[in-house]
Amino acid sequence: MTSQNFIRLFHKYIKSIIDKFHGFLNFTQKCLMRLFMKKIWICFVLYILIAKVNAVFVSHPVLLKTEPDDRFAYIEVNSSVKDLKVYGSNIRKIKKISENNRLIYCFNGDVGLSFSVPGEKRIYKRLFVQNGKYYRIEVLAKEPEMLDVTIKTEPDSCDVIIDDAFYGKSPLNIKLYKTLHNLSIRKDNYKEIKDSLRIESEKEYFFSLESNFMHLSVKSSPTEADVYLDDVHMGKTPLNLKLSPRKSTLYLRKKDYSDHSFAVDPDESKNIKLNVKMESKKVPVNITCDQKADLFIDGVFVSETPYSGEIFRGNHIFELVCPKFKDYKFTEDVKDPLSKHVKLEKKGFFNVDNF
Repeated sequence: MTSQNFIRLFHKYIKSIIDKFHGFLNFTQKCLMRLFMKKIWICFVLYILIAKVNAVFVSHPVLLKTEPDDRFAYIEVNSSVKDLKVYGSNIRKIKKISENNRLIYCFNGDVGLSFSVPGEKRIYKRLFVQNGKYYRIEVLAKEPEMLDVTIKTEPDSCDVIIDDAFYGKSPLNIKLYKTLHNLSIRKDNYKEIKDSLRIESEKEYFFSLESNFMHLSVKSSPTEADVYLDDVHMGKTPLNLKLSPRKSTLYLRKKDYSDHSFAVDPDESKNIKLNVKMESKKVPVNITCDQKADLFIDGVFVSETPYSGEIFRGNHIFELVCPKFKDYKFTEDVKDPLSKHVKLEKKGFFNVDNF
């Protein structure tokens, strides 16, 4: 039998004795607990002593090893925080001893610990360990003081999220830890506020949200022009609109006036003001003649001269008819106000129209 096999057999033998003794201690504890219920104070003292001895057998790293090996370092972490994390490439395994205790088996090198304390940012610790040594670390979660805080916003009814937890809609009266918090305030059609909020005293905090709405003010001369946004009728001028930001086209339309269109781009401006002087489709026309003649426009009798009125812009045919005078016809592209005086020419003596 080699010396190595002998050591292994000896270790198994010792471990079996320890396991039996540990079972005996547990049995004794239960018996003493029953006696303790009968208010025997001596048994209470014995119970405490045996519990202490039992704790040594449960938590001591040498007794927890599967083999007697000094190639590892042992770290016992006593932590009351719930989200303790251990990291490092030299960690072999982590064994849970009790609710708040962990035993870490690792090699030479750095071992990292991270945990969160209520109201604080995540805390990171680093420990250099050596093989064959036993380390004990205690991490306590100390809760900071809580303060009464009021949170108000403009506008009201904003969602208030603190440390990724929804607290309700503003205005709010809440209790927060006296420390640094991550704050988020949200509302539809408003720019979200994301910031760090350090609570140091009981006071009121006010936040104003920037609107994402597009404000559109439309005026026209003359008034009562119809306003369309992408062919959707929005009302008549003067008009003030509060719209969700989007690219669109605005139209102004009024009878007997030329249409106007404008491109609306919220990326360029969210506060748009328009004051439009609309151009009439009709222009004034003044036709005079040295005789009293009938005036026809586009073949339709309009009036006797002199004539003063309005016609639509564009090409028109004007004709003046008067007995004993030659008809006078002319074509005009009317864009601007038209004023024209016509002198009629008498018909010849032998003109067929005279008979």
